[in-house]
Order: sequence, then structure tokens, then C-alpha cells
Amino acid sequence: ITWKSFPEPDAFRAELRRCNELTGGKRFGVNLSLSSQSANNIGLGEAIQIALEEGVRVFETVAHSNPRALFDQLHAGGGIVVHKSSSIKHALAAEREGADIVALVGHEEGGHPGDNDLSAFTMGTAAARRIRRPLVVGGGVGTGEQILGLLAIGADGVVMGSRLLVAEEI
Repeated sequence: ITWKSFPEPDAFRAELRRCNELTGGKRFGVNLSLSSQSANNIGLGEAIQIALEEGVRVFETVAHSNPRALFDQLHAGGGIVVHKSSSIKHALAAEREGADIVALVGHEEGGHPGDNDLSAFTMGTAAARRIRRPLVVGGGVGTGEQILGLLAIGADGVVMGSRLLVAEEI
């Protein structure tokens, strides 16, 4: 997060409070990106502090550099880190650095799939044998059969995003 997403920190806080209202106080998460360009990370620490103050405990992270300090800050505040990677190499590194849950996305992912050319099923099959933390896999998942298939290859859960954009709530 940079304050490019919000005009000011108080706007971020207001949206977290609104989300809390809309979910009826149920748990929700915040996505944080740690950029390789330090100028884009200005405000990240403050965003984390605000989110923790507002009761957020689940954080999906993405990092183009070593995320250890980010993980440590989130864990110190009682946060759970779901780290998203687009390669098994980076997923294993995230596991070593302390991610609580490793998310692995294939090239079918609708957001930022990275430089990976492998499918969610191909990587998920290989990763399930190597990753010891809970593993969630995503990329192009939109049916119950696909969810079942990913669970059958050893994933502990599934990441879905773009498919949900057709939901009325979105």
C-alpha cells in the first residue's frame, strides 16, 4: 500500500471501518505489496499500524524483495501472513522467511502473475510435495471441479479473485 491508493491515512482507516461494518465484524484481510522501489513503500508501515489498530489480523502480502521485516512487523501485531508468489522458488523462500500460509498463483491469474509460464495445477502439484506450511493455489479457478482438483493434488485451499468480480456484492 502507498497512499496513492488513498488520499490520506484517515481515508484508509475509514474504509477499514466501513469494511468492518459491511462484514458485520467478521474477519477480513488487507493486501499489502512491498515494492522493489523503496519510494513506493512510503506509508507501508503506517498502513500496517492502522490496519492492526482497526482489528485486521489477516494480511495477503506480495514482495519483490526480502519480506522478512514485513512479516516480522505483521506477526508482532498479531497478524497472519498469507504470502502470494508466482513461482515455487519464491514460495519456498516465503515459507523460509516465516509466511504463515503460502499462496501460489499460476499464469492464469487475473492480477499480476509475474514472469511465470506454468499453470496453477502444474505448480500446485509440485509445490504440494515441497511446501510444509498451509498451501493455497490459484489462477483461473472458477468452478467447483477446479477447486476439488486443486484440493486433490494437495493444496490446503484455493485462491479465487477475478471469478468473484461477477458477484453482486462486488
